[in-house]
Amino acid sequence: MCFKVFFWKYFFKNCFKAMNRILNKARTSILSISYGQTDKLTTSSLFYLTLFIFILQLFLSSSARGVPPQYDITELTIEELMSIEMKTTISRKAQAVNEVAAAVFVITQEDIRRSGAMSIPEALRMVPGIEVSRIDANRWTIASRGFNNYYSNKLLVLMDGRTVYTSLFSGVYWEVQDTVLSDIERIEVIRGPGGTLWGANAVNGVINIVTKKVKDTQGGHLDIIAGTEERAIGSLRYGGKAGEKAWYRVYAKFLKRDSSAAFSGGERPDTMEISRAGGKMELELGGQDSLFIQGDYYDGESGARNIRTLPYDPYFEKINSVEDKSGWNIQARWDHAYSRNSDFNLQLYYHMNERDNPGLFEKEAVYDMDFQHRFRLGNLQEILWGTGYRHVNNKTRGSFDISFVPHERTDHLYSFFIQDEVTIFPEKLTATIGTKIEKNNYTGKELQPSLRLMWTPDRLNSVWGAISRAVRTPSRFEHDVRTNYLFSMEGYDPFYFAIIGNREAESEELWAYEAGYRFKPHDSFSIDLALFLNRYDRLITYEFGTPFFEGEPLYLVITESAANNMKGNTYGGELSIDYSPLSYLRFQGAYSYLRFDLNDPVTQGYYSRFYEGASPSHRFSVRSSIELPYNLELDLWFKYRDNLSSHLLPSIFNMDARIGYRLGKDMDISITSQNLFDSKQPETVVNDSIYIASQIERGYYLRFTWNF
Repeated sequence: MCFKVFFWKYFFKNCFKAMNRILNKARTSILSISYGQTDKLTTSSLFYLTLFIFILQLFLSSSARGVPPQYDITELTIEELMSIEMKTTISRKAQAVNEVAAAVFVITQEDIRRSGAMSIPEALRMVPGIEVSRIDANRWTIASRGFNNYYSNKLLVLMDGRTVYTSLFSGVYWEVQDTVLSDIERIEVIRGPGGTLWGANAVNGVINIVTKKVKDTQGGHLDIIAGTEERAIGSLRYGGKAGEKAWYRVYAKFLKRDSSAAFSGGERPDTMEISRAGGKMELELGGQDSLFIQGDYYDGESGARNIRTLPYDPYFEKINSVEDKSGWNIQARWDHAYSRNSDFNLQLYYHMNERDNPGLFEKEAVYDMDFQHRFRLGNLQEILWGTGYRHVNNKTRGSFDISFVPHERTDHLYSFFIQDEVTIFPEKLTATIGTKIEKNNYTGKELQPSLRLMWTPDRLNSVWGAISRAVRTPSRFEHDVRTNYLFSMEGYDPFYFAIIGNREAESEELWAYEAGYRFKPHDSFSIDLALFLNRYDRLITYEFGTPFFEGEPLYLVITESAANNMKGNTYGGELSIDYSPLSYLRFQGAYSYLRFDLNDPVTQGYYSRFYEGASPSHRFSVRSSIELPYNLELDLWFKYRDNLSSHLLPSIFNMDARIGYRLGKDMDISITSQNLFDSKQPETVVNDSIYIASQIERGYYLRFTWNF
């Protein structure tokens, strides 16, 4: 008896000491953050603050047990989430997530709302295997499974099935990819190649931003955000009905973004203002036919801090530039269903984008046609085939810094794909084999086959594997560019270092080997694991050519050109966990591991070291959401990223927090804070573009939403 009394006295005494230590450390951290003294924060203090907030949230969740929540926080159960149909990404047909033989992650509208994300790139941070780094107030680097930089070119991005990358460098201008965030139904993310169905540039992943059906956005919607970094975001959307079988919605959005912080102190001149408007209409043409038409227009400008090279003394200068950007698109798709097992659709779109800054003017016009047909062949086979054509016209007006020869170029892309899904054992084992054939102006014909297997031994477990080939065709940059950079050394005349396009550059090649496991023992718990080994060949690096003299007076030009001399492997894995122990409490975790083993003998390892050090080996995030009494919501998002040795940047551990209050069924207000642990921090250091990176500052936001 005495021993028991002594034990429990000792136990509670030490528990009290531990809790008191946690509270003191957390108090010190909170005061440091409040007064902006983030330099006093240590890893230990951040750990205790995180632990304190986590314990507090668990306490709040236990306190909330006696009060029934006003609505289910998840809105979609894990069972429903795993049953979301991925119509347009990995399989081009209606298929549940847990039936897809690929590394799949779905960001739902509720995920976007509860995360407090103010933009699409910010929402993508929750996806395992997707690397998101912010360069300055307006620019991001986003990549899947490595090779992350401003000109990331191995990731295909779609908006409702419309490709949004530029042919200039096969990348994405993320600052202009936007819409009313509340109108996004989901963001489908595939890590790994999707070339069999989507073609070149779908090498390491595919992202498809899917907006809601017009029928689901009837009535009015007002969304207003005011804050320190996103100074003002205003969205207004209205949906209605035209006749018995036609629905429409129109929207307008304005965004004003504050500048970021310079490394040397002060602010960068990288503010942005942009306006956009658009609409969408859906029509039911009959029992088997439907049509949707949509269009968007945007116009705005953003600032940047640039380095410009000059052909005269002082040979280079740092300038504050303003970049004008505008564009519009129109898209139509006709869907026809012969029966439940047979249908086809025809999609047409046109988009035009224009960007103008002191160094380069670019205007791109794209016409695209895509047709696909699905039908069953017997009881055990389903055939999907299609064809497409793309016409791309790209015009540029360069400067001494950067120019393209020829200034205008028109490219044509022809494609055909076929895929056969074979049921080997009904409801147990299926195999999907297919290929895509493309003909382009850069490398001619390309073949991209794949084989995928899905084994479902029971309703709790599923295992999949895949072997795929994908290619990344050269862009205009690698074929047609001429850039100039100044170098000067004491005692020598200045000389220029130039990158010159190489018309002989070939496609980069990937053979990907993937495997995955999904386990869902209960409706409230699921695990998704994906492993991969990517074998790359003919990766493009830039290698020295023959120097020459040019100009008046003469100056030496040392050249580099694109060459396919790097190869090697990347390997790793991604894990996501979703757990809802209570109807009003949910935890979502994601972890990514990535390693490089590249070989570039000509440049003596320069590019292999750069790519390895530009992507974190370890990255994880944990999101927790709780529905509190009195219509309150609390969301915490912890994020960790390993150090970037190429950029000499340390690891990052940070947190976003959101508190929401439901004023009624159709109205809510929330307060969000981003980057709570650091007043400002660099996420990347750009050394492969003309833009100068900056530090990303902590942000506070007030948001009001009203559906009417």
